[in-house]
Amino acid sequence: MLLWWLCFCTMLVGAELAYFYGLLQQIMMNDITRITFIIVAILVWQTIACGFEIGKTRFAWETGKPNPILERGWFFSDIVLSLGMIGTVAGFMMMLTGFATLDFSDIEAAQGMVARLGAGMATALSTTLIGLIASVLLKLQFFMLERTLEREEHG
Repeated sequence: MLLWWLCFCTMLVGAELAYFYGLLQQIMMNDITRITFIIVAILVWQTIACGFEIGKTRFAWETGKPNPILERGWFFSDIVLSLGMIGTVAGFMMMLTGFATLDFSDIEAAQGMVARLGAGMATALSTTLIGLIASVLLKLQFFMLERTLEREEHG
């Protein structure tokens, strides 16, 4: 439980530092698809679920039965990674829309396309970054939970 609590507090400090330096605001503003909100919500939800499960393992573990919290945690660690990749594809699609009909002799249209390229790239990279970070954090936590359950089972 202490290791999970240390991980949780480190995540909070990291989030606070990212907020203080404006990184969170920049990432959230850059993501036009708002997939990062979903990823962060899943991260918070599963972090809390993992913490509760680690806290109660010594009271509720039954040998040989699969743990639904653990299985759900591994599932959602893959989901946030997949959502990050979906945001990447959506961002690249936003970047590429309009190239077929773009008239390069029209300067204003070309400037608008450059702005759309920037917004699409920001969305792609923001969602990828948040999805990867959330996946790693969830996998670390559920790895700790799995090890805790194994220790409880074996003695």
